[in-house]
Amino acid sequence: MAVKSGFYNSVEGDRTYNSNDMNAIYAGVRTDGVVEGELNEFKVVAGAGMSVDVTPGLAIIRNKWCKNSAAVNLSLDTGGTLARIDGVFLKADDTERQIVPIVVKGTESSAPVPPAPSNNLNTKYLPIAYVTVPAGATSGGFTIENLKSYSGINAAPRVVLWENSNPDLEFGEEEVNLSESIDLFEDVCIETKDGEVMYGRKGQFSKIKMETKLDTTIRKVMWIEMFLYTRDYEVVDNKASFSHQKKVGLTFEKSLSETSSSFDQIDGKGNNTHNVYFTPLRVYGINRK
Repeated sequence: MAVKSGFYNSVEGDRTYNSNDMNAIYAGVRTDGVVEGELNEFKVVAGAGMSVDVTPGLAIIRNKWCKNSAAVNLSLDTGGTLARIDGVFLKADDTERQIVPIVVKGTESSAPVPPAPSNNLNTKYLPIAYVTVPAGATSGGFTIENLKSYSGINAAPRVVLWENSNPDLEFGEEEVNLSESIDLFEDVCIETKDGEVMYGRKGQFSKIKMETKLDTTIRKVMWIEMFLYTRDYEVVDNKASFSHQKKVGLTFEKSLSETSSSFDQIDGKGNNTHNVYFTPLRVYGINRK
């Protein structure tokens, strides 16, 4: 039967449901991420020696849920010749039928970047923290950057505030001020070209500017005031500033021949050097006031 509905009591086995049927409740209601305000939101803290503890939290990934009621300890490898950045992820694995916190070891470098494991139909990695391991570290001494990978609620009405007229980023320049329209909603979310939906607290996105220049070697993209994974902000003169992100104008460049999705920061200061590039398709206002 092509049409399914539920849930109804079974009469002589005529109503049966599997895990996908149960988890379909989340489809279109919750976006992937950590549920804000539940337990300790999977905050990552230093553990004993070369280890970290993933504190209790609740998360939704691909309509499946993950909850831990006690801290989970994860080991880190000792530092090498150069520094590296390890990633702490919630790994949703349909083959293994579980969502668990794991460490993905980064690559040593004089300018290390976080690992970005690939998602596929059966597996998705949700980043919850980056751990910078100094060269030669043998017992602690690392630093932890917790990420705010929050799950959002796609509540009606969801209104398109901005749509990318050039999602292939081949040419042109566009700047859109969203502050007035965003003020009508409690929250905002961004739908990306690859189908992901990223949830943002109100005030994170007040302006989008894309400046794209294309020649045989360099593509240049400028983002202004478009940030994820933070709640600590204030809006002054229609511009958002963040407690850990003081510079709001950043320029990135990337060679067209590169296959990596990471951009190198060439101008501006802040911690966006490690952000993964994405192409926004639409910005939505959700939870209208």
